[in-house]
Amino acid sequence: MTVMAITAVAGAERPDFYACMRICENKSTCICDFFREAVEPTRMRILNLLRQQALCVAELQEVLGLPEPLVSRHLARLRNAHLVEVERDGKRRIYRLVEPDAPLAIVLRRFLADVAGSVPDFNRDSAHLAHLFAPNNSRHS
Repeated sequence: MTVMAITAVAGAERPDFYACMRICENKSTCICDFFREAVEPTRMRILNLLRQQALCVAELQEVLGLPEPLVSRHLARLRNAHLVEVERDGKRRIYRLVEPDAPLAIVLRRFLADVAGSVPDFNRDSAHLAHLFAPNNSRHS
């Protein structure tokens, strides 16, 4: 899917490529890097979960059913592409989507919100996340 198509899905009238490129120092690869990292299926699942709430690696690991090193590698790539940010909370690192003030971050959030209901993996992940944080779940009470 092209940037133009993603922007159209996201509800914008037209893409503002110059505004999108302002978020990176290396403007020639900014947009390509952003979308190359975002479109990998596991990273899309991670981004969709982080769209819903901030999570640590262990929580992402449990919802995704993947080993911790793999989740951490995906998160590192998302951090390097400026798609997620991390904050320390004691020994835990809490990941969240970047603030939606950058044009590409706005497009990404809108795209994820628009397609979330039609992607089976996203629906399963969301249900698992809701169960993980349910009040009767002793792990997060």
